[in-house]
Amino acid sequence: MQQTGAAPLPLRARRPGPEPRPRGRLLRVPRHRRDDVRRRRRLLPARGENDAGAARLADLLRRRVGGARRHPRGGLTMRFLGLLLAAQASGLAVRLNKLLPGLSRRKADAAIADGRVTVDGVVADGRTPVERGSEVRLDGEPQVWEAREAAKADLTSSDAFLYLKYWKPAGVTCTSDRDDASNVIARGGFDALDQRVFTVGRLDKPSTGLLLLTSDGRACEALLRPSRKKEKRYLVEVDRAPTADDLRALREGVTIETVAQRDRKAKPLVAKTKPCEVRAPNAKAPRLLEFTLTEGRNRQIRKMCAARGLDVVSLHRTHFAGVTLDGLVAGGWAPLSAKERRRVDAALADRD
Repeated sequence: MQQTGAAPLPLRARRPGPEPRPRGRLLRVPRHRRDDVRRRRRLLPARGENDAGAARLADLLRRRVGGARRHPRGGLTMRFLGLLLAAQASGLAVRLNKLLPGLSRRKADAAIADGRVTVDGVVADGRTPVERGSEVRLDGEPQVWEAREAAKADLTSSDAFLYLKYWKPAGVTCTSDRDDASNVIARGGFDALDQRVFTVGRLDKPSTGLLLLTSDGRACEALLRPSRKKEKRYLVEVDRAPTADDLRALREGVTIETVAQRDRKAKPLVAKTKPCEVRAPNAKAPRLLEFTLTEGRNRQIRKMCAARGLDVVSLHRTHFAGVTLDGLVAGGWAPLSAKERRRVDAALADRD
C-alpha cells in the first residue's frame, strides 16, 4: 500500500574539504618534541573570551600528559601555569617562597629545600600553592603573610609594607648581596628590620642622596617606569661651566649607549635620551647643574654629560616621586611622612 504525505527531504550534501578550524589560539610544542603528533598543538581559549574561565583552562592543563612546556609569551612552564591557574580558580593563589618576608626569593627556596619551612605542621616542598588560612612557619617561627597578600590586591594601599627614605653616602652599593661589604642593606642597618626591604631604583656607588627602600613589590612598577613620569631631581657638579649649546643639547636629548635587560640578558642600547629639564640654579656656581628626569637609564646623567665633553665631579639626588631628603642627614633613614605616603598610594592606584 502506497504511503501518502510529503516525501522526506534529502540530506544536504557535505562539501569536501578540511574540517573547520576551531576558534582559539594554538600553543605550539618545542621542536625537539614534535615527533609526538598528538602533542603538536594545544588549543587555548581565544584572547578576549571569558566563557571558559581560569578553571576550564586549569583543568585542561592539569589533564595534559607529558613533560613541562614553556608558554610562548612567558617564562612559566605549562605545568606550573596549570597549578597556578587551578589555585586562582579555587582561591588558592600564593607561592610559598613569597610568604617568607625576611628572606630573598633565592634564600626562601633554599630554606624550603632544607626542610626549614612547614605549612600547617607539615614540612613543605614548595611546589603546591599555599591555601589561605594555612599556618606557615620558618624554623618554628610563624610568618604573618595573609595581611600582606591581601594588601597587594588593594592597589590603593601601602599600609602593610615598609617604605623608607635613605640618604645614601658615597661608597655604598645598591645591592642586597651580603658578600659585598658595601651593600646598602648592611651599611644602612636595614637587615635588622622585621621585613626584607630592597631599593626602588639605584644610585651608583660614587653618587649620594635620596634612595627609596620598601618591602612592597608593586613599588618598582608604580614608580620607575618612564610612562609613569615620576620625576627624579639631581644636583650635578661638572668639571667646567657648560655653554648655552651644552644646556640646550642636554635638554633636548643626546645619544648615549647604556645596558638594557631583555629576557634576563644584558644588551647594549644606543638611543637618544628623552627631553628633560636642565638648568643652572646658581649664577655664582656656573659648574653646578640641576637635572630633572623621568627616565632612568644606567648612569644616564654621567653619560649625557660625557657626550658633551663634561666630566661629572659629584652627583646628588634630592627628589624622587615627590619624596625629599627633609629630616635626614647623610647616612640616616626614616619612614616616609604621611604626605609622602599618600603620594606613593596615588602612584599605586595609578599603576594600571
